[in-house]
Amino acid sequence: MIVNSALLALRGARRFVATCVCALLALGSAPLGAHPKDAGASARELLAASAWRAPNAALDVLEGLDTSEPGVESAQEPKKPAQERPKPGQKPATKPGAKKTCVDCHQDFMKKLEGAKPHLPDLAQRCEECHDRHGLVGVLKLKQDEPALCIRCHEKAAPFAAPENAHPPGAQQKCSACHDPHAARQPKLIAAKGADLCYRCHDRAAYEKDNVHKPVTEGCLACHTAHGTNAVASAPAKGGAETPAKAGATAPSANTAAPKPHSALTPPAPELCLRCHDAKKGAFATKHDGFDVTRSDCNSCHSPHKSKRAGLVRPVVHKPAEDHDCASCHVGPDEMTAEQKALATPPLRAPAEKLCRLCHADRMQDFAGRAGAHPPVKDGKCLDCHAAHASEEKGLLSASANAACAKCHDLKAKLEPFALPNRSPHPPVMEGKCLDCHDPHGGADAAALKSAQTELCVGCHPQLAKEMQRSVQHAALEVCTSCHAGHGSVQPAMLRSVGADLCLRCHKDHAERYKNDQLHKPVAQGQCLVCHEPHASDEHGMLRKPAATLCLDCHKNVTKTLEGGSAHPPAQKGECLVCHDPHSAPRKNLLKQDEGKLCASCHGITQKEIEGFAFRHAPAQAGACLACHSAHAAPRPKLLTQAPRETCLACHGKLDLESKQPGAVAHKPFAEGECLGCHKPHGSNLRGLVKESAPALCLKCHDPKKDTMVKKHIGQPIAEVDCLTCHTPHSAQGAGLFWPFRHQPFSEQRCQECHEPGK
Repeated sequence: MIVNSALLALRGARRFVATCVCALLALGSAPLGAHPKDAGASARELLAASAWRAPNAALDVLEGLDTSEPGVESAQEPKKPAQERPKPGQKPATKPGAKKTCVDCHQDFMKKLEGAKPHLPDLAQRCEECHDRHGLVGVLKLKQDEPALCIRCHEKAAPFAAPENAHPPGAQQKCSACHDPHAARQPKLIAAKGADLCYRCHDRAAYEKDNVHKPVTEGCLACHTAHGTNAVASAPAKGGAETPAKAGATAPSANTAAPKPHSALTPPAPELCLRCHDAKKGAFATKHDGFDVTRSDCNSCHSPHKSKRAGLVRPVVHKPAEDHDCASCHVGPDEMTAEQKALATPPLRAPAEKLCRLCHADRMQDFAGRAGAHPPVKDGKCLDCHAAHASEEKGLLSASANAACAKCHDLKAKLEPFALPNRSPHPPVMEGKCLDCHDPHGGADAAALKSAQTELCVGCHPQLAKEMQRSVQHAALEVCTSCHAGHGSVQPAMLRSVGADLCLRCHKDHAERYKNDQLHKPVAQGQCLVCHEPHASDEHGMLRKPAATLCLDCHKNVTKTLEGGSAHPPAQKGECLVCHDPHSAPRKNLLKQDEGKLCASCHGITQKEIEGFAFRHAPAQAGACLACHSAHAAPRPKLLTQAPRETCLACHGKLDLESKQPGAVAHKPFAEGECLGCHKPHGSNLRGLVKESAPALCLKCHDPKKDTMVKKHIGQPIAEVDCLTCHTPHSAQGAGLFWPFRHQPFSEQRCQECHEPGK
């Protein structure tokens, strides 16, 4: 009985623990920034799915977490229908179990709105009409992006959000740029008072001082519509009528074509201007030389905001207009026919291209004769770029140089990639200074540059002038755009491509060579400029430094020699390129030739000597010089990488093992490592690569007349006998270096049994 009770208690504990674990896992798995309510819902869902779901008492672990979400059944409450999203203007119902409102956390923000007119009644209770809950991480979460969010309630504002009508034109409308989305002290939730709002974006200095147009002082909305739409054909006057405000002011004729409207004007000029300026007054007609300008674009001569000149005339004026000689280009008022008078603007005496030529014939002929003449110049379309009457820009340009160019050249599409981080735009391009480099009328080629590229670039990059004085110059230096993009690039330094890809556009021969197995590390990484200057150098191959020091920047210890050692002369002199290819090779270590042939190119005598031997040292025959020698420097004479004994034993190790056997005795030169005392290192006409045959070689050390030698050889003529018939040259068991298998009479020194004495 006791055991059964204990088992039941244990099962209950297991369920409770599992329930807690599930709850903690659910809380841990809730997404970052999730509202605490959402975390509770996750826990509830995990519990519902768990095979260890506890009784209701176990769910007390989640006490304090509101898990009553629409559409999610509570363990303790019956399922309720999901709540509908409140309609605009409708106060949302309080959610069951909710403990806090937005205001509870955002009290400081609400204090800022005190005394201001709120966006909605009961604003503090209606945050979720625009915002989603942002949870534990404080991020602004709107239900939709602007302006779509605003248009849900302000449907009449939808036309203003179209890019062609937006303020400014083409921009993505953002209502909160001008309207406070929560509350404001100005009407219509305007975020600032009067023109101060406009000056948040527009430079105040451009609209003040000098001769200021009176409406500017009255506020921008005297002439402009706030939302910047061109769709507004007209706006009512203060009295509500659609007619000009001043009595007697003349409106445009309905039978004439309306001039192109100016963005955000209400209505477009000249209708807007004629609300204040009476064209019937004599002074008005006198100032305009008697021409009827009531259908003309006033902005073609006058600045709409301010000017240093009287009458708000733009600062740069065409000379005929300056001299009030309008009739030199236009048909005079007294000369016009009835049909001409009905036209929107005073007619020209001749087509514009011919009129311009009357005064500017020499210049136009020069421009049109250039190989890279600007197309409008070729076609005589001066007014594509220039204003006919007056302008704010030098040279009577109809807009800033950049804007004038953008009429035909899609600069925005070209420049947008360069404006991103880690890109390299050409500063004059981004600053709208097209004419810093280009002649607007034409040049020697289609690029219409003001001068030769190098001369032009040196104007801003004077360091290039110094480069051009150096002895070795990059051929591309004469045409900078071979490597650099004139307007900008997505690569550093306005380069057309990156690293080796750029260089290989011209150095095509290297492209094939780079297919070799072995590449110099900078080449493999495409870092040509690690070794080469990009523009000019005083070194062959446009190297950054003399090769002798350049290579050592990376290969620092190559020529380091130890005391008593030796160095390869080319390495010592820094003539690395005698043996190595600086870019690539099919051989290890970037060798220009196979090892043996490369060494033989300088050490020709040795190679001929080797070829003439009857017996050749195997490494020498294979051209494996580096098996014994170092290519650059070594701690031993003759560039040997080790002492002669160790060098020889690297291949002939068996001889060393034999000499170290118990009872073995080694030949003294062998024991002392003097292999070259008997052998030639590269080859010989004698077997074993010996310098001389026995006994001549042996007698250089062993005196045959010595008493000990005579006695040991029992008077035999050893100077005439091949020593190797009895003795081994390297080591043997016991004294005398005898071969291990010997004739018994010989072992017992009974030579006379076979040999006659003295023979």
